[in-house]
Amino acid sequence: MVTSPPPAFRAAEIAYACLKKNRETTWAGLMKSGKDTRLTPEQLALVQQEMHVVGQMSLATGRSVTVTYCTECARIAFLGSSATKPAKCSLTDGCTGTPVKVATTPPKGPAELATAERAAVRKAEKEAAEAAEAEPGSSTDPATDPATDTAHTDEGEATE
Repeated sequence: MVTSPPPAFRAAEIAYACLKKNRETTWAGLMKSGKDTRLTPEQLALVQQEMHVVGQMSLATGRSVTVTYCTECARIAFLGSSATKPAKCSLTDGCTGTPVKVATTPPKGPAELATAERAAVRKAEKEAAEAAEAEPGSSTDPATDPATDTAHTDEGEATE
């Protein structure tokens, strides 16, 4: 079983998200429009590498062409607008895999990822600060700080 989608399918997902977000029907149309796609260098390289697949995609009403791949044999296929995703693989003789269609929900783009990463960093910093406060000896309170010169008696009174 394939654990991750093939590069052509990942490129198709990226292209699909860009086309939907920019309301374009083809990759060529998107490139001609000059609209900002906000792709990372890795995403752009992947799309360019898999242009033989991305170039065939279309989101035109009534003429939609998208991509599926088999989870078992990792082969990709094009799917027309009137076709439904097949229940089982027909791309490889005897394959028992299940085809997966390009996601209709766009994956997070760089801007959303940057926001999510910043939120994760803030959360981690907050948790680290809370953990440091909860650790014994990490307080700056002289009554509980062992680094002070004050000796503590059992009654809680400080002596010099």
